[in-house]
Amino acid sequence: MVNLQTCLTWWQSAARSAALCTLGLLAAGPVSAANAADGPAQAKGGDIISTQARAALLPLIPEGYTTGAVIACELGAHDKGRYVAALVDSKADDPERVVRLLYLAWDGAHWTVLDNFAIAGLDGSYPPQYLSGLSVVPVGQQSLLYVFTTSFGGGSGSDQYFQLYRASGQHLQLVRSFEHGRMESGFFTLRNARVYDADVACSRGPKKGQAYIYSCYLDAKEFTYDGNQLVQTRREKVEPRTGNRFLFESYRNESLYAVIQRDGYFANPDGLPRP
Repeated sequence: MVNLQTCLTWWQSAARSAALCTLGLLAAGPVSAANAADGPAQAKGGDIISTQARAALLPLIPEGYTTGAVIACELGAHDKGRYVAALVDSKADDPERVVRLLYLAWDGAHWTVLDNFAIAGLDGSYPPQYLSGLSVVPVGQQSLLYVFTTSFGGGSGSDQYFQLYRASGQHLQLVRSFEHGRMESGFFTLRNARVYDADVACSRGPKKGQAYIYSCYLDAKEFTYDGNQLVQTRREKVEPRTGNRFLFESYRNESLYAVIQRDGYFANPDGLPRP
């Protein structure tokens, strides 16, 4: 009996590094799905793909690409033997090609490409060149493919995409895409089979001396998956602060996962108010 293992790869400096995490047909116990979902920045180790499967995959990789990650991707009862290969530009130092996903079936000897597409941003203007994370994660009562990619345009600017896919027949279908800038990448997280996303919300208060007092907070939302789409289940004002008109900058590099864990927001999965 072949056991399939989830693998999550993470690069701390996604815009300037690359790594290879491959997973094959292994007789090993699965990594805890709950742990794999607890924050997109957590790394989970994998095993080396079998020699036979590696050789069979090579002809399917387009020119100019290399394998960024290969993971088992059994999202439903009818998805046995399914895998996802994430392909990245072979020029790791200065990639130009967009990250691609291959949805694959393995019959023990050959791969069959079921789906093949490039990752796109929300508006398609800044497609990602870097693979930052890849995993199968529980959301609600089901599993989704989680893809974390980065678009880097030079200097300090970058966009980070957090995308969730479901299997639909022989295709991968995008369920929801979230986008944040480089200093807001921590505003998205996965925890306890739920999806969390936040944005900074600020308002101007009374004037004190020559300056106004501003109030800000993280407008955090919780989502679950109902089998068709992500559904918002709760919403909370997280990490409220007061200060000057530059207060919003204090939220840069904030970790929503750490704030939720530390302060007990969204503490009750059944939706009951916190005590």
